[in-house]
Amino acid sequence: MVEIRNLNFSYKRKQHTLRDLSLSIPAGSIFAFVGENGAGKSTTLKHIVGLIPELNHKIEVFGKSLRTHRKEIVQKVGVMIESPSFYPFLSGYDNLKIHCLYRKLPLERIEKVTRKVGLSEHLRKKYKAYSMGMKQQLGLALTLLADPDLYVLDEPMNGLDPTRRIAFRNLLLDLHKKGKTILLSSHHLPEVELIATDIGIIKNGSILFQGSMESLRSLKQKNQSLHMEVSDVGQTTSLLEKEFEILLANTKSGKLEIGIKDRENIPLIVQRLTANGIAIYKLNGNEKSLEELFMDSISTN
Repeated sequence: MVEIRNLNFSYKRKQHTLRDLSLSIPAGSIFAFVGENGAGKSTTLKHIVGLIPELNHKIEVFGKSLRTHRKEIVQKVGVMIESPSFYPFLSGYDNLKIHCLYRKLPLERIEKVTRKVGLSEHLRKKYKAYSMGMKQQLGLALTLLADPDLYVLDEPMNGLDPTRRIAFRNLLLDLHKKGKTILLSSHHLPEVELIATDIGIIKNGSILFQGSMESLRSLKQKNQSLHMEVSDVGQTTSLLEKEFEILLANTKSGKLEIGIKDRENIPLIVQRLTANGIAIYKLNGNEKSLEELFMDSISTN
C-alpha cells in the first residue's frame, strides 16, 4: 500500500530528520509506527500524504509515485496529522458540511461518521466549546467522510478517555475487517499491541525494526525472564550462570530472575536443578511486553 525507499530529509542543514529511511506498509494492515518524540514519525507521515514535497520518487502509494500522482492519491487517503483545522465559531456539523460540499460528498455521511466516532449528540455545539477529546473525535470523523482506502493518523488517541479509546479501537478493527489500510503513530503501546497487525520502530530518523506482530511475538518469546524461588540460590547460580544470564540473585529470600532465550529452556533448567537436589518453590515465566521490547530497541541502537 505504501512503499518508501531510502528517504532522507532535513529541516536544517546538517541536521538529519530522516536517515535513509525505508518502510513498507502492507495493504489491509493496521500498521503502528512508534518511536520517541522527535524520532521522525510525524515527518514520515507528512511525506506519505504529500504535506512535505518529495522530489526524488522515493515514495509510492497505491503502487503509484506520490510525486506524479499526488492529487489522485490524496483523494483516497484519510489524514489526521497534528490538530485538524476547524472554524471555532461554527458547529461540528457545519465544519463537516463545508468539507462535504468542497469534496462533493453527500451530507448524509455526516451523521453516519459522527455516530461511528460517538459525537452525534454534540454535533450542533460550536467547535470552540469542544473538549480536547471531542475535537479529536471530530478530526476522526473528518477522516471517515470520504470512506478512504488508506488512513494516516498521527497520535489519534491523544485526549481520548478510556471509554472513547475502546470505542476508537473497535472502530479501527471494524475498518480493518472491511479491508482498509491504517497507518497510525501512537505512544499508547498497550493499545498498539491489542490492534496492530504490523509495527515499525523508528529512532533518530532510522527504522530499527519493522515487521508483523507475529514476528514480534516470536521475538517476545525469545526474550523472557524466569522468576524462581529455590532452596539454594548460590548453587543454582553456579549451575546456570554459564548458559543463562542471572538478572537477580537474592540469597536471603531465595529469589532469582534468569534471562532465557526461549521458553523451551524452562524444562532444562528444572531438570538440572532437581537432579542436583535443589528444591523449586516457585516458578513463573515472564514474556517481555511491547513497551519493554521498544525500550530494548531504542536503548541498544
